[in-house]
Amino acid sequence: TATPATATPATATPASATPATRTLQQQQQATPSHEQKDPNAVRSSIPVAKASEMGVAPVPAATGTQLTEQNVVRPTPYRKEGAEPERLGQTMGRGNLPGHRTTSLQGHGAQLQGQFRVSQQSPQGMARHGIAAGLAHRRSADPVSGYTGAKRGAPSSWAAGSIGSGAPHAASPTPHKIAPSIADLKFAFEAELAPQTAKDFPTTIEPFIERLIKWKGIFQKRVDSMPDVQRLELLWRIFADTHNDVEVFGQYLDIDDEPNLDNHERIERFSADVQVVRRHAGASRRVKIFGSNGTVKSFVLETSMNAATQRSEERTTQLCRLVNRLLEGECQTRKRRLSMSVPVLVPTSQNTRLVGDDPSAVSLSEALEWYMERKGVTMDEPLLMFRSAFAEIFGPKKSQLPPGAQPSRETYRAARLDAFKKVCDDVVPDHCLSSWVEKSIPNANSLFLLKKQVAQGFGVSGILCYALAIGYRRPQHIILSRSTGKITQSFIRANVSQGIIQFDESVYVPFRLTRNIHRLLGNFLVDGVMSLSMVAVIEAILRNKSLFSHYLYAVLRNELMPRAPGRNERNVSLGPNDLDTVEDNLEKSVRYVFRRLEGSTDAKAASGSTPAPPSAISRVEELLASAQNQQAQSQMEPSWHAWF
Repeated sequence: TATPATATPATATPASATPATRTLQQQQQATPSHEQKDPNAVRSSIPVAKASEMGVAPVPAATGTQLTEQNVVRPTPYRKEGAEPERLGQTMGRGNLPGHRTTSLQGHGAQLQGQFRVSQQSPQGMARHGIAAGLAHRRSADPVSGYTGAKRGAPSSWAAGSIGSGAPHAASPTPHKIAPSIADLKFAFEAELAPQTAKDFPTTIEPFIERLIKWKGIFQKRVDSMPDVQRLELLWRIFADTHNDVEVFGQYLDIDDEPNLDNHERIERFSADVQVVRRHAGASRRVKIFGSNGTVKSFVLETSMNAATQRSEERTTQLCRLVNRLLEGECQTRKRRLSMSVPVLVPTSQNTRLVGDDPSAVSLSEALEWYMERKGVTMDEPLLMFRSAFAEIFGPKKSQLPPGAQPSRETYRAARLDAFKKVCDDVVPDHCLSSWVEKSIPNANSLFLLKKQVAQGFGVSGILCYALAIGYRRPQHIILSRSTGKITQSFIRANVSQGIIQFDESVYVPFRLTRNIHRLLGNFLVDGVMSLSMVAVIEAILRNKSLFSHYLYAVLRNELMPRAPGRNERNVSLGPNDLDTVEDNLEKSVRYVFRRLEGSTDAKAASGSTPAPPSAISRVEELLASAQNQQAQSQMEPSWHAWF
């Protein structure tokens, strides 16, 4: 607060003056126009890195400091007593320094011009009403869109020039929603892939796919260069405080009796480091919670989730937990400790949720990526080879047909099978997964225990996903815990086809049991531990058929209710006929669930005969043979990665 030694006696402020008097004198002595410069002003630079480490921005030495994009970090505005605090949702997004305010054009790379006046009323050295830089550039031309008026999405007070109110406000969103970390690639990207601006836009699909793969690699390198750990106090400062009165999430899921609040674990504190988890579907943030009993639990924040999808997955996970309770009451399943690993889902808003996560868990797609990187090829290489091989095999056969004739279904399937075998022989061998697991496990004893647990997990999750018509188990949907060996199925929801819980016509295998999974487990675990686990689960469910039917009726009814169009899950008004249709579809869905477990076909049911029901062992043998059939695997879509 002292006057610099270089200032003249006329501009010096007496030390005995009150803060209000000193502020008034500084406002009167300020330069009236930004074109005039004070020769006695002392210039200072605000180090951005140091400000981000300390959480506050340094105070400039005196008035007249020039603001530029490289040296400006706007701190949290000073809040007077009784003023409404800023909400957590007004923090800056990805690409800017979290926890600090930036100017509205900083994301576009515009240089800020104006003057900076220090106010003694702000403990950070800056008051919002003392910033005159925003008045000039907020109505200047946008360097991206060329817009000369007020920024789109900005408050009306910005266009009127009334920024001196000191009220907190969020920075204006960028018009094109381009992250600053990739803003420099915008024009190069549009020059190759935008049909309106590209000079040599491809006219066929092959060169267009090549360009997409090229830019995918460019964006992937840019994303990989970003930091993997962020500070909690810079992202969510409110969570940096201790919360002893909040319970740890997910403790009410496995409680049969009335909960005892005194015995529940409470949040002691959040971890100071927030890890960025990058998986196949995108990037998420992992938060660790330290409980009052010394335990540490991890949760991943998932965003951009459809509300209807969230509710559907919650119902499916609830049904799986009910099945786990049923398995605990049976002798064979309890002896083998068979249960399906179900994640904890905590909805936080309409489109966001917290998902319980294991730091040692990875998806199977990461094992394929690991092998492809060692080989020097990308993940898209098997897909491209399958496409080209199928075109080479199927194209000549189709051209030999007379005009107007269509190739038979057998010809199409044979061509896909030949292309599938070519990918297996040239790109993806059957030891990719086993090599990755052996590199991750230190000794042979731990490796055998892990494989045994993996076999049980594949058996329980495979038979339940098949019974509930949860298909399309791609590698990124199967999560393997390297510490416990548990198999967790992500994004599980029953498939509704034609108003009934059943598989689509494009699903040719009951569950995922590909070459690499069979090579990892071997014949000993597939025909032993995995098959016996499936037999025990089927027998336990069929012995409690009435109880399992009640579970299905209670959970699947909401799955079959008609929904209003849109992202939100809203039930539409139903008439008597609609309710009867829902009940009929529910009856059919429950019957189809038991038919998939028992192995009876629609033809036998329609013929009226009552053959002896097959045993659970023969049904499991039939399912295992169908899941390992390469003819059926080759008919799956290429993104299913049947060769892995």
